[in-house]
Amino acid sequence: EASESPAVQFFDKQLTYGQLGEQVARVAAGLHRLGVRHGDRVALVMPNCPQHVATLFAVFRLGAIVVEHNPTYTHPELKRHFDDHGARIVVVWDGALERLLAEGDIPLDHVVVVSLAEEGVPAGDDRLVSWSELATGDPIDDSVPRPSPEDTACIQYTSGTTGLPKGAILTHFNLVNNVAQIHVWLTELEMRKERFYAVLPQFHVFGLTVNTLLAVRVQALMVLFPQLDGSVTEAMVTT
Repeated sequence: EASESPAVQFFDKQLTYGQLGEQVARVAAGLHRLGVRHGDRVALVMPNCPQHVATLFAVFRLGAIVVEHNPTYTHPELKRHFDDHGARIVVVWDGALERLLAEGDIPLDHVVVVSLAEEGVPAGDDRLVSWSELATGDPIDDSVPRPSPEDTACIQYTSGTTGLPKGAILTHFNLVNNVAQIHVWLTELEMRKERFYAVLPQFHVFGLTVNTLLAVRVQALMVLFPQLDGSVTEAMVTT
């Protein structure tokens, strides 16, 4: 069954589609408890990791809007984006947390901290909550409305080859059709039999549409790499 098919692999840990779906439902409920509602913007500042995948779909489930960010950005680069999109809730990798909060000049209501080592959150800031807390509560209730195809799904920052990044607005309809168009060209993909090496970052539109959304469309295994280094070559040999 689809629920038992492997969905995500991150180093030596693996999630099935059933487990991933359960995480999505619980994280969606957790974000809803924090006040995330339809049309709200939720900033994601994470490398490729299982928490990134689950949070992405949790925000989609609520009809809220994903705003992706490069987790290696400096504080001024992050601030430029936050000043533009105005998200007040952020899900951030703990390796980028200090840079995000460095100057105290980005207004945030809640900061969900993702630790790849499963450690706690820093003390002294009542805005901070651990991602694991969101993933262990009750799943989202079916009564919470789902998005429509015309709703905005994400704001993707892009500058082409020059200039400062500008936020491109993508609806759920845009994303679904984009993935369908890609699938037309990759006609030999087989359901539940493919393995996608997610080397490109999921905060990038290619990594989002191909490594993540297309992988889910064909229920492939996403092998996630947080950065491009020797681990990619090693994984290709051992998996």
